[in-house]
Amino acid sequence: MSSPALTGHCGCGAVTFEISEPLMGAAYCHCTRCQRRTGTASSAQAYVDGSALFSGPSAHGSVGVRLGALDDASGIRPEWRQWTSSAAGWEALPDDGLPRFPEGRPHQP
Repeated sequence: MSSPALTGHCGCGAVTFEISEPLMGAAYCHCTRCQRRTGTASSAQAYVDGSALFSGPSAHGSVGVRLGALDDASGIRPEWRQWTSSAAGWEALPDDGLPRFPEGRPHQP
């Protein structure tokens, strides 16, 4: 049984998208690139195999989809924090128990 596709859209609604592949995980990214793209201290993202939506392919072949662009991300929870070495100095990292990685999370088999 396959899970239903996730749908989402851009801010103005002119561009819509659908994700039919299963998500590989979700995380908060604290890199300066994500800070500049979102205007926030971190970016909540889900990772999917083989799309170029929002961020380019990683060394592992997955790409990030900003959770805020999904129509319903209620069942998706970030599982780690990455690029914490670049965390914004004006907002403390929360003590939420998530694993932290100073750079990208090492590849998980």
